[in-house]
Amino acid sequence: MMLRKKLNANVQDHFYKKIAGKFLVFVVSFYPLSSWATDTDLICFPLYKAAGAVPLTRECRGMAVMARVGMGNSYCTADSDIIDRYCGNVCPIDPLKPITDPEAIRMENGENVILDKLSAQTQTALNCLKEEVAKAKGSVSVTSAYRPQAYQDHLYEIFVKRGILDSGFKNFAQCKDLYKNIQTESKKHMLKDRVGETSRHSSGRAFDANWSGVSDTDIDAGAKKCALSRPFPVDDPVHFQK
Repeated sequence: MMLRKKLNANVQDHFYKKIAGKFLVFVVSFYPLSSWATDTDLICFPLYKAAGAVPLTRECRGMAVMARVGMGNSYCTADSDIIDRYCGNVCPIDPLKPITDPEAIRMENGENVILDKLSAQTQTALNCLKEEVAKAKGSVSVTSAYRPQAYQDHLYEIFVKRGILDSGFKNFAQCKDLYKNIQTESKKHMLKDRVGETSRHSSGRAFDANWSGVSDTDIDAGAKKCALSRPFPVDDPVHFQK
């Protein structure tokens, strides 16, 4: 009888330990982890290292979130506080590159409309459009014309990094200054939802223009008469190209 009781007690002890282990896995997976900092660092840091994440590098967070985890330690890739402690005070996204091209610097300093480097055909088409709109009692105002590729690169970089930051990185404390700068640059350049890596602006075959006193239908009719197109009426409605 005593042996049977001892066996039953051992079975129960094993059962309860098994249940407790499963419950611990559940708690670790779902309980807020701020109070687990010390233990979780010991668990997560080796996983980040194994994934190739190097502290104090811009690539660190991107590598850390790719660490191989299981059900019991999935918080390692989900908790940004732990990743921050491992990677250090570095935003994973590089700051904007400095502008060095002389023509791009001119534009950055406010000289946005460079008409003399539009192609002859584009200049003729622009003058034609102004005349057609004037006939309909309206007006056209050019806001951007020739744009060196170096400046297009600058606009594209702002657009790409804005998208990356908006995907979640703007919430990283280390990226707040960069996010503020990107927002300022986006507003300054009036960047919309579409910015190409290349543009006909750089070859002098496109310009941006606002219009007043006429409808979109009228402006498109005038553009057609002048051999111009407005290919992005939703994403970039002010863009005209030859």
